[in-house]
Amino acid sequence: MEDFLDIVWFKIIDFFHYISKLLDAVFSPLNLLGPGFTIFTIALLTVVITKILTGIFKTRRYRELKKEFEHWFNIRQEALKCDDPEKAKLLAKNIDQAKLNQVYWDYFLEGFLISLVTRLLPIFLFFAYVNKAYQLENLIKLFGREYVFKFTGLNGEPFFVGAGLWFVISILLIYLCWFIIKRFTLQKQTAIAIFFLSIFAWGVINPDHVLATQSHGAPEGIYAHQIAHLFFMFSMGFFIHWLRDKKLVKETGWRFIQYAAFFLILWNIDAFLVHLLDDQLGVVQVLKIDSSHIQLSAGNGSNSLETLFYFAKFDHLFCVPALLFLYSGLRHLLKASHSEITRPENQRNG
Repeated sequence: MEDFLDIVWFKIIDFFHYISKLLDAVFSPLNLLGPGFTIFTIALLTVVITKILTGIFKTRRYRELKKEFEHWFNIRQEALKCDDPEKAKLLAKNIDQAKLNQVYWDYFLEGFLISLVTRLLPIFLFFAYVNKAYQLENLIKLFGREYVFKFTGLNGEPFFVGAGLWFVISILLIYLCWFIIKRFTLQKQTAIAIFFLSIFAWGVINPDHVLATQSHGAPEGIYAHQIAHLFFMFSMGFFIHWLRDKKLVKETGWRFIQYAAFFLILWNIDAFLVHLLDDQLGVVQVLKIDSSHIQLSAGNGSNSLETLFYFAKFDHLFCVPALLFLYSGLRHLLKASHSEITRPENQRNG
C-alpha cells in the first residue's frame, strides 16, 4: 500500500512539473517586456480564471440553499410591512430564529467552500508558480537582476519588491479595478481604455533592485505580515459595509460588532505604520536601555517622526476596545436570542 501511495505521489509531482514547464513555455515570450509585466499578466489571467469558475461552478446544494434563503428572506420582508411596527419586528425575529438564520449560514458556508475552490485555489496555485518560476536565481538568469521593482525609502535605502509580492499587489489592483468598473457601470470601451492606460503608466516606472524577502521576527516575512494587515483591514471594511447594507446595525449587538470592526481597521492601520517605519523602511531605530526604558532615534533626526512612532506603538488603545465591543456585541445577540425564544407571546406566535 505504501509503495502504491508513493507512486501516486510521484505521479502528482510529475504532473505539476509538467504544468509548470507548460506555463514557462506560454509566458516566456512575455519575459522580453520585463518581470513586472509578465507577472501582472499572470495575475490578470488568474483573475479571469477565477471569474469564469465562479460563474459556471455552482453545486446543486448551493442553488437549493440560495432558493430557500431568498424564499424565507422575502417572507421576512413581507412580515416587516405589517402596519404594527412591534408586531412586524416580532414576526421578523420569529422567522429569523425559526428558519432564516440557519438557512443563511448553510447558504453562506456552502458559498464559502465554493469560493475556496473557484477563487482562492487558482490564486494560490498561480502564486506558487510565480514564486517558483521567478525566484531569485531565475530573475538573475532571465533579467540580470534579483528583483522586480526597486524604490528608494525615506532614509535613502533601497526598498525592494519581489515576484511574490508583486503578484499579490497585481491581484489586488485588478480586483479593485474590476470593482470600480462594476460600481460605476463604466462602458466597456472606457474600461478597456483605462486598463491599457494604467499599463502604460506602470511601464513608465523603471526601477533597478529588489530583495525578495525581509525578516520580521523569523521565520515570518515582513511582506506576508503587511499583506495580512491590509487583507484584515479591507475585510473589516467590507464587513461594515455588509452590516449597514443589510441594516443589521439597527440591533444593538450588530452595532457593537460594527464598532469592533471599525477599531480593528484603526488597529491594522496603526500596526501597518509601525512595521513600515521600524521593520520595513528602518527609519526609526529602537534601542533598549533597560527593562523599563527604550531610546528612539529617527534616521533623519526628526522629532516628529519619533513622536509619531512612540504613540503608534500604543496599538492596544485600538485593539482592546475592538475586543470589548466584539464581546459586548456577541453578548447582546445571545441575550436577545434567549429572551425572544423564552417570551410566551413568541412561543404562541411560533
